Amino acid sequence: MDLGIAGKRALVLGASRGLGRAIATALAAEGAEVVLAARNRERLADVAAAITTPRARAEIIDLADEASVNGLAQRLLEAGGVDILVNNTGGPPTGSVRYTGDTATIRIPGVAPRAATTNRYASRR
Repeated sequence: MDLGIAGKRALVLGASRGLGRAIATALAAEGAEVVLAARNRERLADVAAAITTPRARAEIIDLADEASVNGLAQRLLEAGGVDILVNNTGGPPTGSVRYTGDTATIRIPGVAPRAATTNRYASRR
């Protein structure tokens, strides 16, 4: 299947296993440049090695650490941003979500509230 994403840059959060790994692998097979992001360095390295395209790279990120989130966002912006964001991380708590401007205030145990607003970095390409 040709999704028309060859040459596009995709950021896949939670790419070290499960659904994130499968999505990253599928995007790479479609010709996208894939930025694999997760906390576990060893599992992330395994995923990067399994993707046979040279356009895949691993980025260690801890969404509970604001400096880690900002560092990745800055590196991506300097590289031209991203075209596709796969926000495969812990979901919001049940109930309603209050929106403030273009960001959602979501409190997830163990994840910095700012992590829920990282999507704003993705569309600046």
